Amino acid sequence: MRRMLSLLAGFVLASVSLSGCWLQVGFDAGHTRHNTSEATLTVANAGSLTQAWSTDLLAKAGEPLVRGDHVYVVTGGLTGTSTRTDVRAFATVDGQAAWARSFGGAGEALFWEPSFVGGELWTGYFMVGSAAGRPIGTYAAPVRMDPADGSVISSTTDAAGLTAPVEVGDVVVQAWLTLGTPNRRLVVRDKATLATTWTTVLPGGFSGGGLPGPPPAVADEQIFLGDSTTLSAFPLAGCGAATCPPTWTLDLGARPTAVVATPGGSSVFVTRGTDLVAVDRATGAITWTAPLGAAAPGLALADDRIYVAAGSALAVFPAAGCGAATCAPTASATLDADATAAPVVAGDVVYVGVTGAVQAFDATQEPPAPLVTLPVAGAPTSMSVAGGRLFVVTTQPAPSPSQLLTFAPTPAPAGSDD
Repeated sequence: MRRMLSLLAGFVLASVSLSGCWLQVGFDAGHTRHNTSEATLTVANAGSLTQAWSTDLLAKAGEPLVRGDHVYVVTGGLTGTSTRTDVRAFATVDGQAAWARSFGGAGEALFWEPSFVGGELWTGYFMVGSAAGRPIGTYAAPVRMDPADGSVISSTTDAAGLTAPVEVGDVVVQAWLTLGTPNRRLVVRDKATLATTWTTVLPGGFSGGGLPGPPPAVADEQIFLGDSTTLSAFPLAGCGAATCPPTWTLDLGARPTAVVATPGGSSVFVTRGTDLVAVDRATGAITWTAPLGAAAPGLALADDRIYVAAGSALAVFPAAGCGAATCAPTASATLDADATAAPVVAGDVVYVGVTGAVQAFDATQEPPAPLVTLPVAGAPTSMSVAGGRLFVVTTQPAPSPSQLLTFAPTPAPAGSDD
């Protein structure tokens, strides 16, 4: 009986995985934004994408996560005279609300991006200002939730800001910002017990380094963390002590907007300011850079190609570089407006969010060939592709709410079981 239950549990987990879930920011631990398991929404039918449903959120929202037949989003903003952070779940097929959980109070609600850790949904919020007599900094909560009904498994008040959690095997990696000492840390915890395995102190204070940067990227047993204006590498297993120094630290000269790595690669890729930067994983030396001409909201890494949307261009670079210190794109496509969201790749299609639309391109062509343009209100801020659907979060000028929109090919794929 025990073996049968074990096999059944494995089958259920495999079914969830095969459905093409999007379980953490950037899809995987390296944040490649490449859903390698998507086989339903492809080049063959992406041109027939139409809007399936949409729903209003609060003023701003995080990256949509997909698990089985539900999509989850964290959203925050002003409601009347108070602010709040909501975590909401919707049916992927028709947008029917499954549940919503609110956290709120006085001050400005700042939330951090969610991720699935095992079978739990992890997120959190921080209220700037005082609330219910509590001074600034005590009204903060990393939250663990049950995705089935939104019930809170645990909530603490020991962080003022967190990056999205990154699940890697038996551990969870996050950068923490606290009002205590030290202010900035990289923390690696045991997934089952939540005990800290090891940690490191990051340079910069509470305000000097700003809020935590992009979530750590993990590949081939290495952690790559962009915080403040630096990029640092650490061994995932630590150093055998409670506190570990970095293997190397690189001064980027500007705050990174994305840090991306993939298993088997020799470089970690960073967007900073108006540049794409490739850094040697072993030494921390810059191997090549590419001027983009405009700030890039992020990048995608798929099949040894880097996709960067900056300004009104989608540029493609080989991950191996060009053999020189400065590289030009090997191909590019013109966008209808300035890019506002990092590209996403799935089913050989690359999706780019621009002001007023999402544009889809055939990634098997060089340059990428246009497939469809999907009009949206406002500007896309994040996207995910899973289970045969494209999920887009957009933002609009106040007082208009942000929105979650879902697009499906015609005919739409059937819903997947969770």
